[in-house]
Amino acid sequence: MARAGWAMIAAHPWFGVGPEQVGPQFLRYVPKDVPRPLPKGWYGHLHNIYLQFAAERGIPALMLILWLIATVIADLHRTAAKFALNANAWPLHGCVAVCIAVLAEGMFEHNLGDSEVLTMFLATVACGYVSKWQLESDGTTDITEREPALAGALDAQHNSIAAMPMPA
Repeated sequence: MARAGWAMIAAHPWFGVGPEQVGPQFLRYVPKDVPRPLPKGWYGHLHNIYLQFAAERGIPALMLILWLIATVIADLHRTAAKFALNANAWPLHGCVAVCIAVLAEGMFEHNLGDSEVLTMFLATVACGYVSKWQLESDGTTDITEREPALAGALDAQHNSIAAMPMPA
């Protein structure tokens, strides 16, 4: 499958073979040295988002989608670092983790081609940006600024850990 995908990309690097055309045109791009008939299976997509996007839409489209996801990761990670002590920053970390997981799993499956995966991915990114907006509109980088009792508890915990005897 990968070799057929690379053949599609080589033949159509700018615009790909067209939307939803990888499956219908797959057999035209299977290398001649691959024994026929092909094993039983489904050849409707390339089981790799990187090959799929480049073969279907072209290399510029692949670069654009990767830039978009990298921007989401960088944007939310930067905000999570800024609000590291805020207990409400966890959705940002979760969204970054989901983006990385989708990119990693995309090497083995055309996951963003499944509507249920794509919908959950987009909903997760939206939740990440809602969390970012809420944290930035609140302006509090440290939850202890709003919760003095929590600040006292954290100080007490730190002091008790510092007072522990060190093993010899």
